[in-house]
Amino acid sequence: PVITVSGNTVSKISKTSAGGCFYGYQSSGAPTGGTETINGNTISNVTLTGATAFNGFYSGLSSVTQNKTLYNNTITSITGGSGAMTGLYATFGNTVNVYGNTVNTFTNGNGGAGAGIIYPFNIGNASTITASIYSNTAYGITNSNSGATYGLYIGGGITVNAYKNSFYNISGSNAASLTYGIDVISGTTVNVYNNFL
Repeated sequence: PVITVSGNTVSKISKTSAGGCFYGYQSSGAPTGGTETINGNTISNVTLTGATAFNGFYSGLSSVTQNKTLYNNTITSITGGSGAMTGLYATFGNTVNVYGNTVNTFTNGNGGAGAGIIYPFNIGNASTITASIYSNTAYGITNSNSGATYGLYIGGGITVNAYKNSFYNISGSNAASLTYGIDVISGTTVNVYNNFL
């Protein structure tokens, strides 16, 4: 299949009850080959409450033969609760290219604090063949939960290159929380260079 998600705006959404998940865009399944392109979309001014997870652009297609490209998307002004918050998520894939995206002004704790983790960028896993992550920006990320906060989380891949990204003004206000600019969990060959933290 050829999937193109382009030029969409998701804005001014409020969820006042706790629980469940919010997805700005979500894909799932296990296609054979094809492409998924997500570009030029905006998610803004979303407010969630309590144990509700936030997922901006979630490419969850579990295919190692599909090529994925996510570029020039913006996620801004998101208020979460105690659940996890993820800006861009892309795993599996023959090639995964993530570039020119901006995630900014993430806060949480609305409706009570918990263990929620914040991932502006969560890219790659053990089934990703090649991933290139470059020229992305995340800033103004504040976690009041006890979970960790990441600028870029690399979950794995055979060959992963992450370069010329900017991750700054990322903080955790909870005494138990940890903050990472870039965290590499796994991968065969992972090159991280020329990033601004």
